[in-house]
Order: sequence, then C-alpha cells, then structure tokens
Amino acid sequence: MPKFHIESYLNSLPINTTKIVVEDKRLLYLPDSIIRFTKLEELNCDDNYLISLPAALPKSLRYLSCNNNKLKSLPAVLPESLEYLSCNNNEITSLPAVLPESLKYLYFVNNKITSLPALPPFLLHFYCMSNKITSLPTLPPLLLHLYCTNNKLRSLPSLWPGNLEHLFLSHNKLTSIPNLPETLKGFGLGFNPIWEIINDRDLRISAQRIKKFNSFRYLYYSLKFRRQFRNWLWEKVRKPKIDNKYNPYYLIANLNEDIDLDRFLEHWINNGDSC
Repeated sequence: MPKFHIESYLNSLPINTTKIVVEDKRLLYLPDSIIRFTKLEELNCDDNYLISLPAALPKSLRYLSCNNNKLKSLPAVLPESLEYLSCNNNEITSLPAVLPESLKYLYFVNNKITSLPALPPFLLHFYCMSNKITSLPTLPPLLLHLYCTNNKLRSLPSLWPGNLEHLFLSHNKLTSIPNLPETLKGFGLGFNPIWEIINDRDLRISAQRIKKFNSFRYLYYSLKFRRQFRNWLWEKVRKPKIDNKYNPYYLIANLNEDIDLDRFLEHWINNGDSC
C-alpha cells in the first residue's frame, strides 16, 4: 500500500469541503491546517495511530468520529455545533470540562476516564462502557439510552429523564438504586453488590410494573385514535372488498351458461360467495 500523505490530501481539497474521511490511513497526526475548512461538517479519522487531535477544529463541525486510535485527550474546546462525538477504544483519561450544548450522541467506550463533566442538556444517547468512572452527573432530561457497564459506579443520580428507555449498569459497585422510571423498555443491573441486598423477585416486580405501564400506554393511544383507525379500516380495507364482492360485474364474471341462476343468487345472498 502506497504511503498516504495527509498534507497533500488536504491541500487537494476545496476550501468549502463539508466531509473528510481518512479512516485506516496509518496516520500519526492530523495537521492543524484542517481549521481552514470553514464549511466542514463531518470528520472521520477512525482506525489510525493518532495520539492527539488539532487544538482547534472547524466551528462548523457537527460529526466527529475518532474511534480506534491512541488518543490521550480531546481538544479542550470542541466546536459548539457538534452533535455527534464518538471516540471509542482510545486511551483518553478525561473529557473537556465543558461539552457542546448541541451534543446529542456521545460515545467513549473502552477508555480510561475516571470522572465526567456536566452532560449537555440535549443529549439523547450516552455510552461510556469500560472506563473507570466512579459517579455520574445529573442526567439530561431528554436522555433515551444510558449504557455505563463495566465501570466503578458506587451510586446513581435520579433516574428520571422524561424519556429514558434503556438503562444498562451491570459490572459496577452499586449498593443501591433510585426508583426505576416507568418509561424503561430494557435495563440491566447484574454483577453489582446490590444483588446481595435485593432479590430476583424485586426486579421481576419492577419489570412487571414497567410492562404494565407500557401496555396501558399502548391501550391509551389505541383508544385515543380509535375513530381514525376505524375510518381507515373501513375506507382502505373493508369498503373496497365489499364494493368488489357485491358489484354486479362480479356476477357477470362468475356466471356461465351451465349455472342455475336461481341457485346461484340464493347461495350468493345467503353466503356472500359464488357457487
């Protein structure tokens, strides 16, 4: 494989480039000159040998993926427009003190992080498995998925983001848990000291309550939209079948000279079917 020259490649790109992908190029660094791409929205530098990223990244950046490198840290200031950040399988020991408020997806699985800054208010997906985290900050209100297995958590904040659906915290050091939100569709708390305090019956009851709540929610929406569904069922399903089956042309298509007309009509009226 010919050697990839990152400077030559970047110099060949127009200034208004919106996407740069340099995966698996055996890169040891990214040039600071990447800041010149003022329209850049996506940067993917997965599967290289990067120890660090440029101190300044384009302010327009929305998507940054730097998985499977040797990063020790991230830039102290990330672009305010950033919505997606994935830096799995590195050697990062800490995150920036302030994360962009626009961040919705945050992934840093398998690193060496021990503590976390405040989480962005619009965060939806938070994956931090296989680190050394001892506590979680307050969870954002819109959070949907929280995966923090294989850490050193000893306690949890309130688990009441309004929409939390997935909560997986197995292989930690938890001795207590707050009330589980009824919005949960999946959760895992195994391999924590709490298993010596609570038993399977407690978790089964919690799971049953969550399932019952979700069933009630489905029933609620079924009743709420029953009229729309009934109209749809009539207009799109039943009425076309009835119109087709009892149309006079149906009789013409199914009659032939050998059929007794009186018997055919009697059977059709009684059974709604052809002889």
